[in-house]
Amino acid sequence: MLQLQNVNKAYKLPDGSPLAVLKQMNLSFADGELVAILGKSGCGKSTLLNVLGGLDNDYDGDILLDGVALKSLNLDNYRLEDVGFIFQSFQLVPHLSVLDNVLLAFNKQKLTPSEKQIQAKALLADVGLANYQNKKVTMLSGGQKQRVAIARALANNPKIILADEPTGALDSNTAAIVFEILQKIAASGKLVLIVTHNRELANQCQRVVELDYGVVKSDTTQVVGQLQSEASPPLHFKKRIGYWQSIVLGIKNIRYRFGRTAFLSIASAIAIASVVLTLSLGGAVQTNIRDAFVRGADLLAFEVSSINDGFDDADLMKLADTYGIRTGFDIGIAEPSFVIAGETTTLPIEEDANSFSFASFFGGDIQTLSPFLSIPTQYEFVDGVAPTWDDPTEIAISEQMADQFALAVGEQVDLSGYYVNPLASLKGDVVTVPQLTITGIYFDETGSQPVIFSDRMSEQLAKDSINTDELNLSSMSGVAKDEVQIQQIIDDYGSDEIRVVTSATTLQTVDTIFATIRVVLTAIASISLIVASAMIGIVMFVNVVERQKEIGLLKAIGYQKAEIRRIFFTEASVTGFVGGLAGISVAGIIALIANNISQQLYELNIVDITVIIIAVAIIVAILIGGIGGLFPAIKASKVDPIESLRK
Repeated sequence: MLQLQNVNKAYKLPDGSPLAVLKQMNLSFADGELVAILGKSGCGKSTLLNVLGGLDNDYDGDILLDGVALKSLNLDNYRLEDVGFIFQSFQLVPHLSVLDNVLLAFNKQKLTPSEKQIQAKALLADVGLANYQNKKVTMLSGGQKQRVAIARALANNPKIILADEPTGALDSNTAAIVFEILQKIAASGKLVLIVTHNRELANQCQRVVELDYGVVKSDTTQVVGQLQSEASPPLHFKKRIGYWQSIVLGIKNIRYRFGRTAFLSIASAIAIASVVLTLSLGGAVQTNIRDAFVRGADLLAFEVSSINDGFDDADLMKLADTYGIRTGFDIGIAEPSFVIAGETTTLPIEEDANSFSFASFFGGDIQTLSPFLSIPTQYEFVDGVAPTWDDPTEIAISEQMADQFALAVGEQVDLSGYYVNPLASLKGDVVTVPQLTITGIYFDETGSQPVIFSDRMSEQLAKDSINTDELNLSSMSGVAKDEVQIQQIIDDYGSDEIRVVTSATTLQTVDTIFATIRVVLTAIASISLIVASAMIGIVMFVNVVERQKEIGLLKAIGYQKAEIRRIFFTEASVTGFVGGLAGISVAGIIALIANNISQQLYELNIVDITVIIIAVAIIVAILIGGIGGLFPAIKASKVDPIESLRK
């Protein structure tokens, strides 16, 4: 039993004044009735169907279903379980087949997919469309489309069928077939309300209610022939459609708009490919550099140095004693250095010292060049001869240096500086090498102006510094026994004033630099992700506008706001996912080509796409699609079904 008690409904005009559409309406409808609702356009017929069908809840008074007010019910569930809509314009989803249009109403039933298929096909057979189930609805005639709409309205075995001009767009023969179907539905025990302008059709109904501008003008019961039909068994429904059904619906919609989806997927693919390649390129290069560093470095080597004189000689000497750091000079191992004007210069000592060393002289600084067993021919002596290889007191200077400092062959010069042991970074007091005799002046065609001397001089410097009693310490380096000792040194000496540098910390610095570079490059590449997400959002907004009727239909057959949101959100996410797969494929092809070239040139891979990167890329692709589709999905869920179905 469906009852209206003092129902009033008014709309607001643009100027704010009310326009009464239903006025103090009191009606009762019984199960199994076939009722025609007559009236002129604008008299309130469609508004009456909307409030009876739960599409419009903004009215005064009460509408009762079996004694329960509709306003107290969940109207989504009411439309799902108790009401079936048949629209004059059919309201079929054009890109779905006949069977899929009917299956839309089955999605919330607790049936297996095969059971839904069987029942949907049975309904189509009942309305004479058994051979049309796989056709697109755009290929059907008007009468066939209306029968699809009737089959869909019957899918959930509702108590009430609301038909808005179900034969208005049909020819007389087709209208008669559709009306006969409606008669059978009423005979099965359902209440069928038909809004119509057709007086002839109304005269075939058991009851005729005529409206005149919101008021019941007449309510007439008449005797008509009644068809026989069996009642359908009750159904059981789920609270919501499942995620898989949302995905299936989304994929069907995507297939219908394949060109648009392909365009979005290309945008997503470019974005994902750029991120994948950025992460993979940085990782491969970093791995290769780390491997090369590890192969070439002693990971147990370390250096302790002072920051702003944070520790003194005693501290370093204690560290040397504690950890067995060499503090003296081992001529066979250590390469002594000579400091002139604050610049440390290594003067190599060979096991066979029968060679010459070369130190470039620039503004008072000496920088060591490589030793030679003999003086290269590029040094052409213009005065005097080369130093004797075993004499530690002889040197040769360039013509440029002789002119600069007014020096001549046979003159003696003094050189002063610190002697340094590089192994332990121990710097001694000032060491003066007096009375070095200039044996020759040469012309250097390269202009490097080196000082030429025997390695014997280096040897003598080392011996002199070893005998120094006091050392001015600034840093100390060495090789630890194991990683535990390295960590112990860091724990004991590392502070704001003392820097402990190890091969491991150097490696960490390298890692940090590469991590920073990867973050920056990824951030730049992420701009394309934002663009792709925005594009998906814009296109999804367009989809919502284009699919207003479809959204209104879904709400009319009982889909909740959350389910509408999920369908559109799923479509956007699937679009992003497809773009992600395409992007990963593109990145893989580029990586294959790049690695093939780098293997030929450098025998290494420069791009390393890992499983983790692929997983992250897929997740990101789904996210950019979902984020782009979030607000359009929310907008879709807020579509007014009444307004959308009128369009």
